Amino acid sequence: MFGFVAADAGALSEEEKERYRAVYCGLCLALRDRYGQLSRACLTYDLTFFVLLCNSLHEPVETKGASHCVMHPAPAAPRPWARSTWTDYAADLSVALAYHKVLDDIADDGALKARAAERLLAGAYERARTRIPEQCAEIERAMATIRTIEEAGRSNEDALSGGAGTACDSPFSADATDTVLAFDPDAAAHEFGRMLGRLFTHNQGSWT
Repeated sequence: MFGFVAADAGALSEEEKERYRAVYCGLCLALRDRYGQLSRACLTYDLTFFVLLCNSLHEPVETKGASHCVMHPAPAAPRPWARSTWTDYAADLSVALAYHKVLDDIADDGALKARAAERLLAGAYERARTRIPEQCAEIERAMATIRTIEEAGRSNEDALSGGAGTACDSPFSADATDTVLAFDPDAAAHEFGRMLGRLFTHNQGSWT
């Protein structure tokens, strides 16, 4: 669902790598400051790229510094970081998206790990809802639509296989086949992409 973007480090200059790491660490710190230490587990490269893009487009004032990292406790020099208003917004989105990813995992297989994560993130998500209520409502709407799409897909699979839920005497009748052919297996991915578009164009002005 989310968390698949990664930089091609081999294609970056040393300066670009340093910039990428600073924005990544800045997002990690923003998660800690806004939602507590546990929320740092929500850190993704996807939102790091989003911050990099927004900072490049809008050139906002940045706060910069260097800090030792609790996530990398081995003795080392402080790690440079950079933050802007886009970093804070990305931290809010990180928590909201991670929370709904966990809910999706629970709906899929009810794994104990996902249930534990849901309990740990519930409070953080409530704080995110007070900060970005419209965005959280959009995520909730989109995820409900995606679940409906997925349930329709499972029903179509049952119809083809002759399993429970088929309304046809033969799974290969014209009606059953037409239903399956009408189902778009990419519909859920498209809906998720549209949701991200709405989240990412917030306050983008002429760059929308």
